[in-house]
Amino acid sequence: MHRKPEPLPAPCGESFGMRQLTRNECRDIQLVAAVLAGVFLLLCFRWLSVASIAGGLAIAALLPRPWRRSARLTALLAAIVLSLAPIDVLPWNRPGPPRWVEVVFGHPGAVAVRRAQVGGLRLGGCTRSTLDAHYVFVW
Repeated sequence: MHRKPEPLPAPCGESFGMRQLTRNECRDIQLVAAVLAGVFLLLCFRWLSVASIAGGLAIAALLPRPWRRSARLTALLAAIVLSLAPIDVLPWNRPGPPRWVEVVFGHPGAVAVRRAQVGGLRLGGCTRSTLDAHYVFVW
């Protein structure tokens, strides 16, 4: 009696070594990547990362179906990288033309307060962590 072979799991297009990943394995990898990106966004929030995710997901929606998964993962990776960058973009207005300004932490002196009032720098808070932005783009 001849047995019918069992169907192979549907691949998701990614391969490590000799075997292709199943759809469930690909979903697990995407879930882990999304959780890690969320943790990075919470720990070192950058508006640049939010823009990266929004743009990447918008582009992924416009791409043909086989390319969407790669575009989503690329957007998540870009968000993680940009959340660790020493720069950021602020979504609110500051006096003056669009430009990069330094972020100053600690107790500001009179000169720093005057520069912040005219838009020459941004006051960042009491203490600086290693993940805080050093420069921000304001407009």
